[in-house]
Amino acid sequence: MKRSRRVDSLICESMSFLVEVKQVFQDKKEKYEEFLKLILDFEAGIIDLEVTREGVMELFKEHNDLISRFNIFLPPGHEIPLPTDDDQQNEDESAIKDDEQQSDEGLALKDDEE
Repeated sequence: MKRSRRVDSLICESMSFLVEVKQVFQDKKEKYEEFLKLILDFEAGIIDLEVTREGVMELFKEHNDLISRFNIFLPPGHEIPLPTDDDQQNEDESAIKDDEQQSDEGLALKDDEE
């Protein structure tokens, strides 16, 4: 039986995506292996779509390009939302404030010790 072009295209896209994930995490092999386990567990029915999405969001949290490509494989309405530029800016500002606060607390502790 002949496969449709759509199926062939999806298989090619899937393989290309796996190669990209492996390259991105070449120095963090455990992350790539965790991603593969998520996909295999989902395919086997061990975990549901929501658990898979949550796992992928955690693994790819600093890789919006991977999240965007992964969304292609999700059913409509189940895509992982990407942070907007405003969200990213707010996160960056929060991280800077946290760093400054920790630095100030460290200085206060050092002053108390003296």
